[in-house]
Amino acid sequence: MGMSASADSISPRIYGGTSAAGSPGVAAVAIFDGSSWSKSCSAVVWKPRVLLTAAHCVTVEGSATRVPRLAIFPPGAAAVQYSNTGPQGASPANAIGIWTPSAYVHASTRVEPNDFAVLLLDQDLGPSMYSRLATSAEMTRWAANLYPGSIMGYGLKSPTERDVLPLQASVPIDTYDPKSVYGPVFSVSQDATVGVCSGDSGGPTYASNPAGENLVLGVNSGSAGGCVAGFVGSYLMVGFSAIDYLDLVNQALTG
Repeated sequence: MGMSASADSISPRIYGGTSAAGSPGVAAVAIFDGSSWSKSCSAVVWKPRVLLTAAHCVTVEGSATRVPRLAIFPPGAAAVQYSNTGPQGASPANAIGIWTPSAYVHASTRVEPNDFAVLLLDQDLGPSMYSRLATSAEMTRWAANLYPGSIMGYGLKSPTERDVLPLQASVPIDTYDPKSVYGPVFSVSQDATVGVCSGDSGGPTYASNPAGENLVLGVNSGSAGGCVAGFVGSYLMVGFSAIDYLDLVNQALTG
């Protein structure tokens, strides 16, 4: 499924999209690495107190160790962050539980297997726009039909352009492979006009079924193209499917 192409960068911002300002389905996460607030990710607001994101967003690079601190912005709100003073206007909610697959290691800046995390908060962040997780059967069917999905995130708009509000875009669901060597992955097709960039990691891919329900496929993890200057190759975004990490999600729901 072209995973090697997707491994050019694990930090996928949506380019060529439209505003998702105020959306209840996505939140920005500011990351303190021990010395500065130099990194950020996106997250799926799955339940008022449960977020889904990428494991590399909550893990120190080169290890399986948790990052020292996270700050979470209100869903759809402006996410202003300075490396020295940190997030401006973050939510008072704190992550009191973080679950990642036992085998996950943030070994490099490439896509690593099982790049999926669940966060439990100490207070509600906001209402969810999602009805449930997409089932394996639904994802298999959608990938076969190139069904339209939606991506959201707080990353870059181009290799050099950043905004503080989230963007969203419609993209076709391309593949779903729950038994790949990387773990349960899905991909969406992107091109030079639309896709994800640095900062979109951990953001949602979701789809609306014929009943009008919004179903979460999973979290965006890595991207090739789009925000890589002079990129030549196959444009692709790879994510990890939430339904296949139900044990982690259920631990947070129990909490």
